[in-house]
Amino acid sequence: MFGFEKKNKKQKPFEFDLEKDLKSKKSYSKELLDKVGSNEQTIKQSLKDGSASENFDQCGILLQGYHSLKKVIDRVCRK
Repeated sequence: MFGFEKKNKKQKPFEFDLEKDLKSKKSYSKELLDKVGSNEQTIKQSLKDGSASENFDQCGILLQGYHSLKKVIDRVCRK
């Protein structure tokens, strides 16, 4: 009652599917980082060239998403 019950301490912490995949296959993380990096570079290049001026906001959001994904992959692989 009131959260003072004894909990099962042997229970594994929750892991996302991406974490499981990255931990099981080390080459997958490098492959994914390369793919994300190349996509990130193409978006940056299109923004610099001005070819994506009509989708500037969407490209910026996508670029932030790729950057966040790279951070997540780095953190998972370090553990």
